[in-house]
Amino acid sequence: MALDNSASPVSDTPPSYDAINTSVSTDSTRCKRSVFSFLQSKQKHRQALVLSRIHEIVSSPDLNVSSVLSNIKSCAAALPTAEFSNLLQKRNIKSHTALYWAIVNHRREALLELVKFIPKFSRACSADLRLACVTASDHDSFMLLNLGDNFDSKDKSSRRMLGCPRDDIQVYEWDTADRSKNHFYVHIVCRMFQKRLHIARKVEVEFVAQGRIWVLHFDMTQKEYWSFEYHLSNDSSPVYHQDAIFEIEAHKPLPGSDTLQPLCFYSGESCKLVPAKLFYPLLFSDIIDRVGWRLNEWLMHDNSSYVDCHGTLTAGLTMTVR
Repeated sequence: MALDNSASPVSDTPPSYDAINTSVSTDSTRCKRSVFSFLQSKQKHRQALVLSRIHEIVSSPDLNVSSVLSNIKSCAAALPTAEFSNLLQKRNIKSHTALYWAIVNHRREALLELVKFIPKFSRACSADLRLACVTASDHDSFMLLNLGDNFDSKDKSSRRMLGCPRDDIQVYEWDTADRSKNHFYVHIVCRMFQKRLHIARKVEVEFVAQGRIWVLHFDMTQKEYWSFEYHLSNDSSPVYHQDAIFEIEAHKPLPGSDTLQPLCFYSGESCKLVPAKLFYPLLFSDIIDRVGWRLNEWLMHDNSSYVDCHGTLTAGLTMTVR
């Protein structure tokens, strides 16, 4: 048989190891990327399904309590714990968190169940929840979620050191025949008030009323006196302040008296009350950012009539706004 010597010679040399290794490595990387992309897509799909179900839970008025609880548990089981917690704290439902809508839509059962999966609120989530309580004028949820607990970190630290329970703050709102005026009364029990004021030199508490967050501020930074004032938080809107009565309850009669006489402070000043960030005193004469009184330091005496045997202060603030 004649051979064609003009044809190209066939090489019997095998491909180099480096060439094989590069080819395998490239195929392996592509495979890993494909698997990762698939898993990531599947995870996003699962998150979307969970979020859709949570949205329905915090928005629908027709779900009964048992259904709400079982559905939330099913949603939590579908995702890793940390991932579910993060999902609940993101503003992924109409620019707000699921917890925001649970408060605004008055889904208390859903709120109580959802917060069980969040060890600690993020700063952004906490701000969204404060806004929800303002929008719904929901003081109960504000207290339930401890949203005022991080307001004064120094006082919180002193309360923890003293083993002091949380302050008891209750808000009551009512309407009158004059629809242009709104009224509320807040009852405050500041436990271990004297000790906390001695340690931190100031005690501040927050509450929600009339769609705003209010701050009660007790201060003893001056040696000659202590002071009390109230003002709006910076995340609240201005309000027309008409009058207010602040009353400290007496726990025993004053010397020479047989009756309990509360200590009362009045403010009949009609003006616009604004948060401190909006206060420009040189521009507007009828605008204020706080209302307060200055007192002598007798409230801090050991035998003061206006704290109980544990140094607890009990007081009430009645206010009319429009």
